[in-house]
Amino acid sequence: MATPKTSGLATMSMVLGILGASCLLPIVSPILAVIFGIMGLTEIRQSGGNMTGRGEAISGIVLGILSLVAVPLLLLWTLHMKNYAPNMVCGSNLRQIGVAVAVYADEHEGRIPRKLEDLRQYLPNLDKVLICPQAKDTSHPSYQIVLGGDKWNSGESSNAIVVTESSANHHGGRNVLYGDGHVEWVSISTPDK
Repeated sequence: MATPKTSGLATMSMVLGILGASCLLPIVSPILAVIFGIMGLTEIRQSGGNMTGRGEAISGIVLGILSLVAVPLLLLWTLHMKNYAPNMVCGSNLRQIGVAVAVYADEHEGRIPRKLEDLRQYLPNLDKVLICPQAKDTSHPSYQIVLGGDKWNSGESSNAIVVTESSANHHGGRNVLYGDGHVEWVSISTPDK
């Protein structure tokens, strides 16, 4: 009795499924993996037991389908993170400004500075930190002090916005620094506190 041979279509389906899952050929290979897998299963069923490779065909089909679903989701996630990263840098800028404001206030009877320029000795890279990475106009600071002269981290300022940025820098909102030192994203629809 002859040893059954493995279906070439089933093997090709598995190889294409692996290529699709590894994102080497993200669109074409998953589709071909599913097609070749189905053709391989049909070929194996019609061979009357003279052909093997059912596992390879099923693996190719499953990997192909998973690749067709996962790759677009991965691309969407990558695009989302690409858009989200500048917001994170902007929030980091405000956190650094918040630390400098806290040190300034500690040395000035608890008062918030009236101008961002007053933070220069506490924040050596002030010029870089004052520009939001998404700012369209970089000729002046992206942020502004709202409660200059008020007490830092007091009852009146801890829940109030101390430093803000223009909502023109981001789509849908802006980052703000509160008087207790935390930074928060405020959407356009959220009222200021």
